Amino acid sequence: MSEFSKISRKGFTLFELLVVIAILGLLMSLGLVSYSNAQRKARDSRAKADIKKVSDTFEQYFAVNETYADCATMVTGVWLGSWPPTDSRGRLSTDGNYVYHFTCSIDSYCVCADLEQGAGGNAGDSSCNWSANGGYFCMISQQ
Repeated sequence: MSEFSKISRKGFTLFELLVVIAILGLLMSLGLVSYSNAQRKARDSRAKADIKKVSDTFEQYFAVNETYADCATMVTGVWLGSWPPTDSRGRLSTDGNYVYHFTCSIDSYCVCADLEQGAGGNAGDSSCNWSANGGYFCMISQQ
């Protein structure tokens, strides 16, 4: 026998190491995509909850006063406090406002949030929507 065949092989070959590194890289990229999607869904859930809270506040105001308040009364008064809330990513929309939009009068209101994924809400007509890129979750007056 030759001396070369007597040497025992310890460790991994370069090919085996490259295969393991490639598999780990693939798993990490899949995990990162899933994590990013989970973060987007969480931010969208927060925005929907904020809009629902504002809608509930407008409806409570209506129950007490039998009319809706104008935006200035709702924002500066004890009803909403500081509105709009800061988006969790600090995103600004194209018009320089936060991703929350609202219009209101003594007859009706419309509040919307710019979502990263999806849309929805109870606003089914064109009187309460925001035309921009992305999906908006909008709530409209219920009275």
